[in-house]
Amino acid sequence: ALRAAEIAVGRIQSIAEIARDPQFVARGAFESATLEDGRPMQVPAVVPRLSATPGATRWLGPALGVDTRAILGGWLGLADEALRSLAEGGVIGGDAAAGGSAPTAS
Repeated sequence: ALRAAEIAVGRIQSIAEIARDPQFVARGAFESATLEDGRPMQVPAVVPRLSATPGATRWLGPALGVDTRAILGGWLGLADEALRSLAEGGVIGGDAAAGGSAPTAS
């Protein structure tokens, strides 16, 4: 019905399918980054990609949980014991309770 009405349509792809799609790969839609622990990670490239100033990812952002202590402890007033309890219960990561550091782009 959509095609009959000349409405552009296409199959919806998962992120995993997009990352393997030859068209996205050929257009450089993803770039490689290195996590703090050394593991590689594919991330979306900067869009639009301009010929004179194509851009690049310089920083992946803070590591997951890096601000947990500041938010739960500092802003919301949870005591260290409460943070430890949350970490022991698996509600927050153990590293998140203590803070962490950010991954870097390669």
